[in-house]
Amino acid sequence: MSDREDSDDDARPRPVPEQESAAGDALTGAGDDDPEPPRKIVKPVLDMSLDELASHQRRKRRGHDDRRSRADHRRNRSQHGQDLRSQLGARSKRTFADASQDLRTQLSLSSARTRAYQFDTPNNVEVKDSVVPERVLPNLKLELARRDCLQAALTLFGEQCQERLNILPPKHNLARWLYQQLSVPSGPEQVDALFRYPKSMANSKPLRDEIARELPCRIPNRAYKHWPTGLAVVETFVTTARDWLAHIDEMAAQKKKAMTKAPADADVSEDSAAEGKTPAAEVEETKAEEVLESDEHLGETMRALERAEVWLRLQRHSRLPPNFEELRELLTFLSTAGSEAIREAADPEIEDILKKTEACLEDALAKLAEIRAEPVDEALEIECEMNDDKVVLRCPTVGADCLVSMKSDHYHRLAKLYRTHCEAFDPERQHFHRLALCVGLRYQTILFEPYVDGENSMPAAFKAFLTKQLHCCFDSFASPFNAYYRNFASAAPDLDSFFGSVGSFFDFTPSQGSFVAFPPFVELVLDRTADRIEALLNASSDPLSFVVMMPEWRLYKLHALDVLDQSPHRRADFLIEGNKQAILSGQSWYGDVGQQWKLARFGDYRVYVLQNEAGFAQWGAGVAALEENKRAFGASDA
Repeated sequence: MSDREDSDDDARPRPVPEQESAAGDALTGAGDDDPEPPRKIVKPVLDMSLDELASHQRRKRRGHDDRRSRADHRRNRSQHGQDLRSQLGARSKRTFADASQDLRTQLSLSSARTRAYQFDTPNNVEVKDSVVPERVLPNLKLELARRDCLQAALTLFGEQCQERLNILPPKHNLARWLYQQLSVPSGPEQVDALFRYPKSMANSKPLRDEIARELPCRIPNRAYKHWPTGLAVVETFVTTARDWLAHIDEMAAQKKKAMTKAPADADVSEDSAAEGKTPAAEVEETKAEEVLESDEHLGETMRALERAEVWLRLQRHSRLPPNFEELRELLTFLSTAGSEAIREAADPEIEDILKKTEACLEDALAKLAEIRAEPVDEALEIECEMNDDKVVLRCPTVGADCLVSMKSDHYHRLAKLYRTHCEAFDPERQHFHRLALCVGLRYQTILFEPYVDGENSMPAAFKAFLTKQLHCCFDSFASPFNAYYRNFASAAPDLDSFFGSVGSFFDFTPSQGSFVAFPPFVELVLDRTADRIEALLNASSDPLSFVVMMPEWRLYKLHALDVLDQSPHRRADFLIEGNKQAILSGQSWYGDVGQQWKLARFGDYRVYVLQNEAGFAQWGAGVAALEENKRAFGASDA
């Protein structure tokens, strides 16, 4: 070492051991009696030699590389996890889609192997009484007028709901009402073949409930089970309810302003003459008091929403774990103080909307009466354009929109049914195209547009099994387009009778037979179906059997399920999971609809076998076979 280095080392002050001990005692607070704690003494960089400095730099660089490698590893692991989750999510979606497609493919193949209909099935049905309209050649203008009538009512209904309730109702609301009044037995007060009882609209409780379900006052049951779902429901409820209440508050203010203006030319009664009030003014005052009461309910709802907003702000800024009990209490509070008040405020508006729609429908029905009085032109020419897989029927004389497109298979099905049932009425089959066009227009009106649920049916393979084991030979709810047997009950018997319909299921009384029943999924229709089947089984001593498919709507406390569960005629029942079975779409006959099979959008189904004593004695062996083979149709042990 050089002299300069020696001099620098000697000039630099070094602490003596006593100074080090004193400094350590001062920092650690240790006394003379306490042992000195071990300390790691890091040599200053300035005191390091070149070799030590190089080694220190290598260690520092190595630590930096280690930290960087660990960070890269964490980042790669996170990316790998994200990629894995994406792959699993895509795989699960692909798996569900593949499973759905596989299920539809299997059903298509099984139905391809199984005949789409069995019109030669031996008939074991005896009908005691039925209401079948007289066969009269239909009027094409009348069918188009019915469609225009429903479209006008549907347009007004949508506009009123959007203007007065600030909601956009789905089309199936009026479709469900159509099925409800079609399920009422025929009577002398019936107005039209399609719109049987139009005055039932304003007083239809199911239709009111359908509209109320679109209001921002629904708390789904799943919100009480999962924290993220419940939190999202609260946020959505608060936002939509505030907007809706602001709209209703504005409407109420306009009403109160209109109520302050009393008619000047009203008569003054003796009781109110002293006070200077007219009877009309008294009525308006009562209405104003009702509006004030509704305002009080809305005020309670606003306070409930304010409380919910405060709770949401606390949850957003809180670092504490979520309190599920508080969420449940808030949901319960909103469903009582919020939902009930919203429903009470909306009830008068809903009633007024239905009355206006009913009036619009009655005005349109007056035009139908004029068309009905016109003579039917039997010489109308119906054009028929046949392709490989589609048939188009049109009548340009009536209108450019007087056309129906259907699949070739369904066209030939109609032709076979017509030959079977109209040999005496039309031996030359010169009216077949006219009747097929009318039937297509009628069911287009009932179903509104393609892809709207309605007139669904069981798979042909399932019906073939029921035919073999339980000797089923009659469809209780069908149409000429999806009829599996040559006789059936339907919603449009005035036209369907040309193709084998015996009338509405609620208008005929069988004494014996084996039936299949797959009613439309409308609550009132389901309830009436269950009551009707139970009454038929109780009234007949001859062999009678029903295979009924119902939606598993336990949360809605469906009356039909209670009736069938408690029926003394129940011989078997099993659950078919919605993701393990598909149904045949009611629009499968449309020429421009490619997909026929669809998974159950209403959830699970429950199949019941109901038989009286004579029916069980005759077909009881088929019940055991159905129990053994139920898994082939997606049934579970539930």
